[in-house]
Amino acid sequence: MTLHRYQSGFAIALSFFVAFILTIIPLPTWASVARPEWVAMVLIYWCIAIPQRIGIGVAWGIGIFYDVLSDTLLGQHALFFILLAYISIFFYRQIRIYHLWQQSIIIALMLTLCRLPELLFLHTTGELHLTVLWSSVSSALLWYWLYIILRDIRRSYNIS
Repeated sequence: MTLHRYQSGFAIALSFFVAFILTIIPLPTWASVARPEWVAMVLIYWCIAIPQRIGIGVAWGIGIFYDVLSDTLLGQHALFFILLAYISIFFYRQIRIYHLWQQSIIIALMLTLCRLPELLFLHTTGELHLTVLWSSVSSALLWYWLYIILRDIRRSYNIS
């Protein structure tokens, strides 16, 4: 039983590791505007799939690590991920019954909604660019494939 728990925990950690790698891979300037929110999407998936194991505390830890990794204001992404985790866990039963294309629309709305504090901050500093929202659109377009891959991982390692 404990070996199974370690294997499933390793699979979850590995999925976050791959998401971080995909996040820090350099892209051309024209493509970096629409960089998908890989870590946020993986967090949403695991919060929807196993809300009893992945929650607010995990979201906070991943957000702090993301802030350190991306050299941003400490706590900025932690707040973003906590909001995402809370919304995902609160509505996980409703989200799970939708088709994947409907889920991708919900994911785009969740990512945009949780980006509002950042957009308000950028608006007050005069650096507001609505290109921040392109990442939500690209994330929604990739949700289908990410969901399929993570679901297969969850089923093969029997993560529950």
